[in-house]
Amino acid sequence: MKLETTHLIIRPITLTDKNEIFNCRSDIETNKYLGWIPKTIDDVENFIGKISKQRLCN
Repeated sequence: MKLETTHLIIRPITLTDKNEIFNCRSDIETNKYLGWIPKTIDDVENFIGKISKQRLCN
């Protein structure tokens, strides 16, 4: 599902988002209170794969 306005697009994450997700979530200080901090791009790819599988099952 994709929701789009003139200022915002909300869509499911895909593997093409992996670098942006890694850059945002791998900063330890910024994310210190969040449960998941990836150490590698592979961690992000695995995360996206899990999210994709969950979305298909729901």
